[in-house]
Amino acid sequence: MEETSVQENTQGNAEQVAPEHRGYSPKDLLIIGVCRMIPQQGHDDNEQGVEQNEAGALDVPFPMDEDTVMEQESKDESKRVKTRGVPKTSVANGRCRSAAPVVHGCMIKSAFMHSYTFSYLDISPLQTCFLRNTSNHTRATMMQLWHIVLACAATAAAAAEKGALSSHTETETRALSSRCKCFPGDDCWPGEAQWTGLNRTVGGRLVATTPIASPCHYSYGGIATYNAASCSSLQSVWPYPETHYSTSSSPMAVWFTNNSCNPFTPPSSPCTAAALVQYAVNASSVADFQATLAFARTNNVRLVIRNTGHDYLGKSTGAGALALWTHFLKDTQVTRNYSSAAYSGPVIKLGAGVQALDAYAAADAAGLAVTGGTCNTVGVVGGYAQGGGLGPLASHVGLGADQVLEWEVVTASGQHLVATPTRHRDLYWALSGGGGGTYAAVFSATLRAHRTMTVSSANLTFSSRNMSHHCLEQVMSTFLSSLPGLADRGAWCSFYVTADAFQLVPVFGPKIPVRELQSLLDPTLGALNKCGASYDYFIKEFSTFQTAYDAMVPLNNVTQANLGGRMIPRSVLEARDSVAALIDAFRSITAADGVVSGIVSNQTRFPAVGLTNSVNPALRMSVISITFGLPYDPINYDANIPLQKKVTDTFMPLLEALSPGGGTYLNEGDFNQPDWQTAFYGTNYARLQRIKDKYDPSGLFYGLTAVGSDKWTYRMHQDGRLCRV
Repeated sequence: MEETSVQENTQGNAEQVAPEHRGYSPKDLLIIGVCRMIPQQGHDDNEQGVEQNEAGALDVPFPMDEDTVMEQESKDESKRVKTRGVPKTSVANGRCRSAAPVVHGCMIKSAFMHSYTFSYLDISPLQTCFLRNTSNHTRATMMQLWHIVLACAATAAAAAEKGALSSHTETETRALSSRCKCFPGDDCWPGEAQWTGLNRTVGGRLVATTPIASPCHYSYGGIATYNAASCSSLQSVWPYPETHYSTSSSPMAVWFTNNSCNPFTPPSSPCTAAALVQYAVNASSVADFQATLAFARTNNVRLVIRNTGHDYLGKSTGAGALALWTHFLKDTQVTRNYSSAAYSGPVIKLGAGVQALDAYAAADAAGLAVTGGTCNTVGVVGGYAQGGGLGPLASHVGLGADQVLEWEVVTASGQHLVATPTRHRDLYWALSGGGGGTYAAVFSATLRAHRTMTVSSANLTFSSRNMSHHCLEQVMSTFLSSLPGLADRGAWCSFYVTADAFQLVPVFGPKIPVRELQSLLDPTLGALNKCGASYDYFIKEFSTFQTAYDAMVPLNNVTQANLGGRMIPRSVLEARDSVAALIDAFRSITAADGVVSGIVSNQTRFPAVGLTNSVNPALRMSVISITFGLPYDPINYDANIPLQKKVTDTFMPLLEALSPGGGTYLNEGDFNQPDWQTAFYGTNYARLQRIKDKYDPSGLFYGLTAVGSDKWTYRMHQDGRLCRV
């Protein structure tokens, strides 16, 4: 068998491409594995010695004693083969089946794998039963056998998640394959030779997924992975974007992991790839893009475009998917005298993997400033700019989508082209605000750059714990009513409201003198003073955008919440009754332990730009883009289902009632939004769908709530398949 050389994953462990698994039930796989390890009399088919079988499992001669168990652990690692698979032993072998009566019986008693789901499987009843019924062995042998059981169980679960242990009949599987993307275990799923060929084509840059939380679990894919120290270290940094954005598979939207490999669940709980991508191509060239898209297209494999994994809507992950991983496309190039029919002046060309922190630094070194996200680890030309692109300079120079002059892309058919306002105009229009990962794969983009400017900035925080209801309402009413004037002057701000605190972190005033910014904030400060409330306040003028950003914008952790969002139009903030209703909506959300955040900007300042791109018109008319979240339970995944439902069914209607005909910022919304076509895209949806059909008629590019996704259904909580409706 030809070995598959696949580059090391982000854990530093070389993960090999696994062969296909077919035809075994979870129970059979467990029995197969355990029967190889439990002492059995009368076994005459084994040669002496301990060897690795083709599955990577240990073949042990029978009978096996404690010394044999210890011997197998010290065997030369060079015996290990490079691929894993299902043991070849026939499950019909009566001697094999009789070798594991205890485990078989315990499985039935504990209902272990009674029916396969992606949910957490409680194996503690199996463990209790197993230890009780193997008490005639030494404890050391019992524990060795138990860890083997765990490995076998994990192998069975992993194979099940890859579709190998599907409960579908062959006829059903063929029917599914005809309308679904091919899934691991299907007859149409690419074989090892095909994955090897792709790996060779992309210069060894194919990465097989090993979940980064595998050290927190006893095994992954039948291989022991548990490391208490590594797990503890990972848990301590899990909320940080840096933990995830340089990996090929770990999404920051925890909901879409489907609890696949959770660092906070017990080590005995399964760690599987499940809802994560199966493989990723660490793309470094247009040729890598073309090869990846061609492979996915030819083999009918689900494709995912992944940069950092900053994505509230789960577009950068997917069960059974191949990821086009763009994160290390980090080229930046400044041109001072760019000229086109649309614009003349300085520009910056950014690779698809450039994050805001990279773009800000490159521009600042050239005496310039560019738009990017509030969170500086977000990729600039991925979902950020393609989805609109709110950020600290939005009220001063426009949205991220407004800055793009050229999109360098590879289309679903493999064409390499550059879309501009005059070339491939329809594609340019769609890419500039119509959502990421939908119309073509972006390799780079050229953006307007701006001479750096002075920035006045302020922070304001106070506790509402000891404030009266009336006082808090007066302060919030004054603040919200002041926001249209703040945004009209070209300022931008970000604020947070909880049940007992308020944070304005920060206000950004590009080219606004510090005294003028102070006057814009005076009404809110006056309301606080009138109430006798204590607060922390800081204001300063900075010489450049970069120095203001570094000093005033706090570091952001991964958002772990059940999310919803709504854009609030100017009219709501200009009437006392609607301001009061907005405050009541905030109060309802925070009373449920939720957090409300708002991004304030004015996009009516840029009407001409708006005519050339597909940003939701509702975003142009809004002053605040609200995002709110209810608590996320990192251990009990199922507890989040009713919380997300509450977001959709209870709190979203409160905000929608305040903004009839409005919408939701495409990058920060509820993935269960019932009318997402209208809420996320507004009047642009029909035209966007036509462009999608033109450039991607087969639906190669898919993302939840992306244009055209209503033609598909992603059965994340069932079998993980992506199928046509």
